[in-house]
Amino acid sequence: MEDLVILEPGNHGNSDIDVEVDELFGSTLANRDEFVDTSCLIQKGMLFDCKEDLQLAVKKYCVTQHYEIVVVESNQNIWSVRCKQWSNSCNWRLRGSRRKSHGLFEISRLEGEHSCLYSNLTQDHSQLDSNFMSIEIQNIVRADPSVTVSVLMEMIKQQYGYMVKYRRVWQAKRKALVVVFGDWDKSYNKLPYWLSAVVHYNPGTRVDWFLLPSDVPGTTIFGRVFWAFGPAIEGFKYCRPLIQIDGIHLYGKYKGKMLTALSIDANGHIFPLAFAIVEGENASSWSWFLYALRQYVTDRDGICLISDRHRGILSVINNEEIGWSEPRAFHRYCLRHVANNFNNKYKSKQLKDLVFRADIDLQKWTQSHDNGYRYGWMTSKAAECMNGVFKGARMLPMTSLVRLTFYRTILYFERRRAEISEAVDRGEVYTEYAMKKLKKMGNTGFYTFSDIH
Repeated sequence: MEDLVILEPGNHGNSDIDVEVDELFGSTLANRDEFVDTSCLIQKGMLFDCKEDLQLAVKKYCVTQHYEIVVVESNQNIWSVRCKQWSNSCNWRLRGSRRKSHGLFEISRLEGEHSCLYSNLTQDHSQLDSNFMSIEIQNIVRADPSVTVSVLMEMIKQQYGYMVKYRRVWQAKRKALVVVFGDWDKSYNKLPYWLSAVVHYNPGTRVDWFLLPSDVPGTTIFGRVFWAFGPAIEGFKYCRPLIQIDGIHLYGKYKGKMLTALSIDANGHIFPLAFAIVEGENASSWSWFLYALRQYVTDRDGICLISDRHRGILSVINNEEIGWSEPRAFHRYCLRHVANNFNNKYKSKQLKDLVFRADIDLQKWTQSHDNGYRYGWMTSKAAECMNGVFKGARMLPMTSLVRLTFYRTILYFERRRAEISEAVDRGEVYTEYAMKKLKKMGNTGFYTFSDIH
């Protein structure tokens, strides 16, 4: 496999996949409880790069010290404020101005002391506006873009002692997402350039676009995009002939689905293969994705394809033109989805006891009738857990979402590379997974005894 940027095998069987994913990807995120530094020291003569930095520092001071201010004067070169209780004899005031000598904003006047008593028991603070909060919560949003507004409200309350209105926090989160991950609309325009760079610097990487016509001459509308990184395509040649597919909802400004495909390597590790952004799960999108897998990732015969029983998949899987009908491939159902669907539909215990008589081809969901194509994998849990890795990315603009799949799979490959190199240095010939299997088989062996007289 080429020494490039992306995936590599993971470890563990079915029961350990979620632990594996958490260990591999959890450390890539920032601490979601970490607010931006809330230092509130201000004094006369302090310098700031711009007016916005001065405003942020003063707002931090006011929020943490539980005072409120009003703006007296504000333009490109001056920002002057005073205490909100000025009319009640509190003479605190501050003035900042841009110095011609160096172009920086300087606190040129800081007079008086707060003689007012401002209670921090009120429900809100006027300086906790969406601009201020968007800066304060950037680390949290960077760590978990899917963090809810309600959670942010509670974290702000714990940090500053104020219960801010829902809509203001919602606006703050949207602004923070744009700062950290980029603008949603502009992100669509950046994606072709970014993926072109990935293809250029990562030989073998494949990208396919599904574009819609536009009424504007010379432009097209984004419909779908498929991408598979070169090292993943090359590495699949050494994996088991097994692919799990699944879909995950996107919850950003523009809705849609991210489709994923992954395999399992010789050591029982997750091996991500391909991704796609589509408008939703339907016959057309699944047909397009599965066809792209055949065109760009593998033309290998005898692959076992594990999925849930989504109508879109079932309606196209036997289409010979797509390339996943028997004998080129063998479609199998995720047993957990079969059980969940049955239990959701039939609440009777007697009916549940008769699940094995359900009108579903036994080859599709039982290991005893599987002919060995599953390699023991009864569910698509690996695909679902891998989707869990990207759960926080559901709120991201398009280019940031695709970048996330790129960099996290790089980390995945690099960590697995280190593990494999260490095993080779120790003189190990077989994988840990294989050795466990051999040991288990040895422990269940039998012996022949002669008669004892």
